Amino acid sequence: MKKISFFLLSFFFINTGLLAELPGQEKNPDWPCIQVLLEELSWGSIWTGPPLDERTTKWKENEELRLLAIKIMDRKTKEEDGITELKKFMKKNNSPEDLTFLFHALFDKTNEIWKNRTQKLKNFGKKQRLTSEKIARKLEKSKILLENPEANKEEITRLEQEKFWDIRKFEDRRMQSDYLCEQPRFYEKRLGVYSKIISEKLP
Repeated sequence: MKKISFFLLSFFFINTGLLAELPGQEKNPDWPCIQVLLEELSWGSIWTGPPLDERTTKWKENEELRLLAIKIMDRKTKEEDGITELKKFMKKNNSPEDLTFLFHALFDKTNEIWKNRTQKLKNFGKKQRLTSEKIARKLEKSKILLENPEANKEEITRLEQEKFWDIRKFEDRRMQSDYLCEQPRFYEKRLGVYSKIISEKLP
């Protein structure tokens, strides 16, 4: 147990030290990703067609468009199937206005997903931060107890076990972080693919 605990503590300090230096960390201590924190997407960085404005928000009045956006931005929908559905819709709705409405619908749906995923990541990061703070407090307490190890033997043992499981929990979550941090980018990339297809049909 002591060898494993020492290894995990060393690993914990190395990783928390690195995390403190990542871009965006200084602005939001709960952001767990290497990627810079973006609260929402900007259509101007993806779309080269007509501007999105209050007029183009009228896409929300189109039920077919709303359902299409939900379906083809769903992670369970394969990209090639999404492209097929997209082109099928564009075949019947191909005016510049129709195409702009189409992109706006996809952008709004993507942004909705993006903000939801970002909030979940911040919640995830907060759990990690609180766990690391808990471990730090226990490490400080251990230092004090170790000044008189014989008198504090039982409490030291209990504290070591607690630290061990706290660090395991921290590391188990950390192993998921790369995958979780890439999830929002999946939707951004997919929107980029659809945006290119739509833009090619604009005059």
